[in-house]
Formats: sequence, C-alpha cells, structure tokens
Amino acid sequence: MAHLLGAQSIGLDFGTGTVLDGVTVGLEDGDRIGIVGSNGAGKSSLMAILAGRLAPHSGQVTTTRGTRVGVLDQSDHVDESLSVLEAIVGDADTHEWASDPRIRDIMSGLVPDLPADAKVGTLSGGQQRRVALAAVLTGDYDVVFLDEPTNHLDVEGVAWLADHLNRRWARGRGALAVVTHDRWFLDAVTERTWEVHDGIVDMYEGGYAAYVLQRVERDRIAAATETKRQNLMRKEPRMAAPRRPCPHLQAQVPHRRRQRPHRGCAPHPRLRPGSTAWPRHVSARTWSSWCAARSRTPPPKAARARSCTRSTGTSDPANAWGCSARTGQASPRCCGSSPETRNPRAAA
Repeated sequence: MAHLLGAQSIGLDFGTGTVLDGVTVGLEDGDRIGIVGSNGAGKSSLMAILAGRLAPHSGQVTTTRGTRVGVLDQSDHVDESLSVLEAIVGDADTHEWASDPRIRDIMSGLVPDLPADAKVGTLSGGQQRRVALAAVLTGDYDVVFLDEPTNHLDVEGVAWLADHLNRRWARGRGALAVVTHDRWFLDAVTERTWEVHDGIVDMYEGGYAAYVLQRVERDRIAAATETKRQNLMRKEPRMAAPRRPCPHLQAQVPHRRRQRPHRGCAPHPRLRPGSTAWPRHVSARTWSSWCAARSRTPPPKAARARSCTRSTGTSDPANAWGCSARTGQASPRCCGSSPETRNPRAAA
C-alpha cells in the first residue's frame, strides 16, 4: 500500500493545556480510520493538522505528491449566495454531472428534498450541512476527512452514507478518516480506530466494538502491571536491608539447643571416667537422658576389651562401662547403677 500522508512528532498547545504531544501517525491506501475520544481531547485538531488546515506548533506533516485531500469540517459553511446545484457541482454543465452516476447517487441520497435552484442562504443549518457533505463527496479525492458527518442525517441518510463510503474506492485504494459519535457508523465503515487522549494517540485494530474490547483488556493489563510495580516498590527497602535473624529467635535457639537431649551422643567432656562429682552445669533430666542413651548404645569391642582388662585383667562384657569386678562398685558412667548413684542430689 502506498503512503499518502503522515505526521511526525506533531505538537499542539493553545495555552490552556497540551492538546497533542509528539504524535506520529500516517495514512496509506486502503486505510479506513475512525477517530474517537472525549470532547476536547483533540480529535478535530488532529484531523485539521493532517488535512493541512491547521499548522502544528511542532513536528511536520508530509503529503505524497499528487495526493488529493477532501475535508468536511464542523465549521464548513457553503457560500450562501450560491444555489444548491452550484454549491454541489460547481460550474459543471448539466450534461456533465447528469451523466455521472456517482453524482446522481449523491444528490438523491443527501438532498432529494431540496430544490436545485434554491439559495443556500435560505436553507436551515442541517440542510446547509447536507449540501456541504454532498459537495465533498462529489469531488474525486484520494483522502477524505469527515468530521461529524452524521449529525444532521436521519437513519436512512446514515445508512446511505455508510454504503456509499464502502463503495467509493476499490479495495486497497483511497483513505478515509472519520470523527463521529455514531458507534454503528464506525463499525460499518472503519477498520482501525485511533483514540486521542492526554495528548497522545493509541491505535487499535477493528471498528468501535473491537476497540472497546481491546481497550478493556489493555486497561486490565496496565492495572495488573501497576499493581506489581507498587508491590515491588514496597519490597525494595526490605530487600536492600541486610538480612539478620530475629532477636527473639537469636536469644532462644541456643538455649533450646543446650537443653535438647541427644540420643547416642558421647559423654560430656566434664564427665570423666571414674568421676563421682555431679556436674553442676548439667540438669538431672539431661543426665538421665545421657544415661539412657548410653545404655542403648554399646561401646565398640576394642573399648570393652580395654575397660575390662584395666579393671579385672579379663575380657568381661559385664564390665564394659568400667564397673569394678574386684570391688563390686559401679562407676557413675555405668547405666546399670542405681538412681541414687546416677543422681546424688536425688539421694540427698
């Protein structure tokens, strides 16, 4: 598709606020554009800049050589001294316009109730608007800009206009840009949608119905992205701070570790073999747990042999924990000793 006209980084500011800020758009052969947005967003201003009727404060507008542009602006007024026929076809002879089926179709579709010789100044505002629309459509243009073309048309007139615009050019030829609040007309005529808001232009594929669905989805994605960003901003201070354990757990964990009974562990370093002194730093409960663990975990064979050899000179498994076979006394480490022997405090 050939490029017809475009605008690059255009800006417009009337002093009360930025209307357009760095907008870049373009029209090519086969484009059917619907321009939507809230009142005062800059739809008509964008169309006037593209049509060459308004100079932007920044940026530039380019037009391909030989491109013919037709515009129907909201402020367009037909010369009131002309007749209806002269306003539509100009100075063309009767046989010229009467032999053109396209012109006859336009006149029968837009001004069938107006006398051809009636002066434009005698018509109402709506009738003058229809004459101006007919004058634009009779021209042979490559690009047509229509600003609120359905305002003064009835239902039949809107349907006729939509059908005429769909048949005006061959497929892939010509370009159309329409500003209107008629949703049905946008769905019937346009294939792409430009939304003007906050000084920028968002582009969507499809007519008005497709534009609404895509905008809702885009707003949902934008809201989810913003929520993730806010959550990340709240987490950043904690992620940047050095990690250190909770003071409460830092004070309590070593204490629990000291009191935890370990089954099958080695004797405490202060519980030397043959010592009958009660270790004050070990509780009675911990002492009993150690004794129970040692009773379930027999020492290795080499240790049993050495212990029994030192006490009796013979390898007696009964003296595996240092029990004296000569005296019959039990060592404090012996698990077979009495509770009084294992716990001197309890005996006292």
